[in-house]
Amino acid sequence: MNDTNLRDTVSKLAQVDIEKAIKVSKKIIQPWFRAQALAHIARYIESTKVIKVANEAKKTANECDDDYKKSSVRAWEIVALSERGLKKEAEKSLNEAVKLAVCIAPLSSRCEALFNLFQASCHIDMSISKKLYARMQSLCPIEEHWRAKRAIKNANKIIIGKSVAREYF
Repeated sequence: MNDTNLRDTVSKLAQVDIEKAIKVSKKIIQPWFRAQALAHIARYIESTKVIKVANEAKKTANECDDDYKKSSVRAWEIVALSERGLKKEAEKSLNEAVKLAVCIAPLSSRCEALFNLFQASCHIDMSISKKLYARMQSLCPIEEHWRAKRAIKNANKIIIGKSVAREYF
């Protein structure tokens, strides 16, 4: 079974057998998919262990091989924390991921990462999203790359209510 299949298995197991989901997540080799799997577990594990699992997802994200992946995959962890009512922790994780994302080169990858994190921020609070959108406008000049233009356009649609942020789970 490949890592995407294992992640998908974890997402289903987490809802019914958390211990088995944890065991399967340990078989996932690629950090991107393991971090996503851990975020799925954080959504369902007992409340006293949510932060521990989210921290493990963060640590796993940091094992990715580039800053785009290290920052962007944190979106799943951020949304999981927010879903569990841990808005302050979600915002802290968001800020950490954004701090890394703003330094990503090339510009196209930076804009993709920031847009993914922007969408995750919408699950925390729109006031946070609006602040990140303002930062994106200065960090993703639309005249410099089509991905920057797309990210700003799509974020604007979400801000004005003509679209919605993606669902991560």
